[in-house]
Amino acid sequence: PRCGHGDDMNNSPGDWSVTPQAADALFATIERGWLDDGAENSEKLLLGFYPVRRTRDVACNFRSRARGRRGLATGGDSFYEYLLKEQLVGGALPKHARLYDWFEARLVAGEGDGADEVGAAVWTTRSGSKHLVDTSRLKQHLSYFAPGLLALGARAPKRGGAATPDMRSKALGLAKALADGDAAAYAATATGLGAEVTSPVTLERRKRDAYYALRPEYVESLLHLYRATKDDVYRERGWVVFEALRRHCRVESGAF
Repeated sequence: PRCGHGDDMNNSPGDWSVTPQAADALFATIERGWLDDGAENSEKLLLGFYPVRRTRDVACNFRSRARGRRGLATGGDSFYEYLLKEQLVGGALPKHARLYDWFEARLVAGEGDGADEVGAAVWTTRSGSKHLVDTSRLKQHLSYFAPGLLALGARAPKRGGAATPDMRSKALGLAKALADGDAAAYAATATGLGAEVTSPVTLERRKRDAYYALRPEYVESLLHLYRATKDDVYRERGWVVFEALRRHCRVESGAF
């Protein structure tokens, strides 16, 4: 993808591809919004994502001054993931680790009285949402990596931020609860495969969203949860998905 043009950022000539400079500029914008929201005290989705303008030549419109709030679904999922992944490979900036610590703490704190309510929640991408967790919205399959992300952070041998034993334990507990909810969403379909968008409360799907796009997020979460817990239930759930894929998604050539 191509992100804007050079004259949109720092007055540099030529086209911008996905470069460290572009990534740093985007992070700085998001961080400013987070600090304005109250930093560690913020209960809001991160502000400062640029809107996507879908054209053949430009994927990210840096010229626009409009701002969007994003959660763990379309437009924001990779940003949150790389706040942790950067720490796992080493050399993460402290401000990146700090932002992930806040994000993890907000998910663990939830919006209610326990993991059951949080497990039924959704990370929305709609602008103007006030909270990270909102049980009134629909849940995109992209956010099914949330359990894997939390489990990965819980078992990481080193983190650039706080990552106390208590927070690691709570994050892993939430990961399990979220994965249970996602397993129920898979089991509620006729094929045993998760829909693109699902109501996390009723497990119902709109007709236009009742399809499976070979997305890997749920299975990825099962892998990380198995590695974190050694509980065979996650391998068993993964095998159920594999069998469903063979049954419903395999074509004559053997591909999926």
